[in-house]
Amino acid sequence: MAYINPRMDDIVSAEQTLSLLTDKKTEASRHYREFVESALDTYQESPLKAVYGGLVLGSERFIRRTLDRLDERRLESEDVPCRKALQAKNGIDDVVDRVCKELSCTRQGLTVPTNRRARNLTIYLLKRHTAARNREIGQVLGGLSYSAVAKGCQRMETQLKTDRDLVKKVMSLSGKLSRVKG
Repeated sequence: MAYINPRMDDIVSAEQTLSLLTDKKTEASRHYREFVESALDTYQESPLKAVYGGLVLGSERFIRRTLDRLDERRLESEDVPCRKALQAKNGIDDVVDRVCKELSCTRQGLTVPTNRRARNLTIYLLKRHTAARNREIGQVLGGLSYSAVAKGCQRMETQLKTDRDLVKKVMSLSGKLSRVKG
């Protein structure tokens, strides 16, 4: 982390920071002090709360670009904290939207109990292509319990062992999801 320091060889210098506030050096220090003091009496939510995968802070677009630049082989090590989040290239909405498009159904249609196969396919893909937890997946799919999500994924894995058409569908969707990176 860089701190403001009078030394010019640091990443961020005091001169650089103060020049962002005003061109007049004599007023810059006063403006900076007023800026800092104005925030002292108010609650400030930690910016670390928005850190993605314990590593990246920024907009969704920035996070996606950064993840695209990471070396996939390094992320495969079990020593990497938040590995699943860093490997995930898609958000929940990306996967659900892609499945709905491919199956010609609506998000609402995925929540209907009679559409179990589409729902289980969505669960399976969400588990494989996102960092979403079972509880989050359940909320998106109409309030399913975390155990129902786990069971739906198990059912899909069982079906994939015997249904070649389903395997092709999953491979096709997985290929398209790997290109949905923003």
